[in-house]
This record gives sequence, structure tokens and C-alpha cells, in this order.
Amino acid sequence: RYGCHDFEIGLGNLNRQDPFAQLDSAESNALVISCFSDDGKDIFGGSLASSVEGILSSISPRDRSAFEESQSEDLGLKPGDVWKQRLSIPPAKRDRFPIDVLYVVLLQNGSGQENEDALDTGLERVLAEATTDRIQNLIVPVIGYNWTDDNAFDFRSFFSKIVRHLKAGRYP
Repeated sequence: RYGCHDFEIGLGNLNRQDPFAQLDSAESNALVISCFSDDGKDIFGGSLASSVEGILSSISPRDRSAFEESQSEDLGLKPGDVWKQRLSIPPAKRDRFPIDVLYVVLLQNGSGQENEDALDTGLERVLAEATTDRIQNLIVPVIGYNWTDDNAFDFRSFFSKIVRHLKAGRYP
């Protein structure tokens, strides 16, 4: 617990049977993911975005198409910007993916150190958006981390960014 916020930390895999079993599907839930770009125009997802697309393909093809289209649009984004994708998961499939909103943080394609400022800005914006949207459960995986990158940021740095941007209140 930090301030009035509860934290649950775990190691998980979206491709396992029930990755969100602990979430109440009746609450408003959001997931933070990252996409990458070299120039702000050609946007592509990493492994987490690909996993989300795979899940959406099987449970909500319309949401998957909308997410895919959002990556191909020229939104004029720069590293650290966030776009929001509202999902319409069918009620019968919410137990598999009880997520209402995807917050997508755009990062620069490159090493983790190059993304320190963009990650900080993006996480601050996500937390502000989640508060405005009254999200009850915000799932924040360690986005933008590439375990094969010798220059990747460390986990302490990532989590300190989240804690620094938390505000007192009921929502993230």
C-alpha cells in the first residue's frame, strides 16, 4: 500500500489461461501498453501489444481492428504521448479479458535509456487520464523494457516513476 493506493505486483503472462483472474469484471479496468516509432508516423507494437492483439482477435475482432487502425493513423504523436483505446469486450468474454481501456504510451524505437524521459512523461499522462476516467484497476506492466538491451532502464527507475506521479485519491 502506498498512500491510499493498493499495489499488487506479480509476474505474469497474457497468454496463460486466466491472466486477469484477480480482477472484478464489473469494475472499470485499464491496461497500459507501449508502442514504438522511429519517426512518430510508423508505429509498431512490441511483444505486449502483440499479445493484446492476439487476445482481441479471438474475443473482440472489432476492437482488434480498431487498435490496429490506430497504429496506422498519423496521430502526430511523439515519444511520451499517450493515446486511449476504449474497448467493447462482449460480456460473455469479459472473464478472459476484463479490460475497458487500453492506454498506449508511445516510445522511441531504441535503447531503454533513450526512453527515460518519454517513459516518465507517458506514465504521468496515463495516471492523469486514468484518474479522469475513474479507472478502478490500472494494470501497469513494465512497458518499454527489452531484456536483451544492455542499456535498458532498471526496474527501480520504472516503479519510482509511477510512485512519483501518483496523486492522493480514490483513482490511480
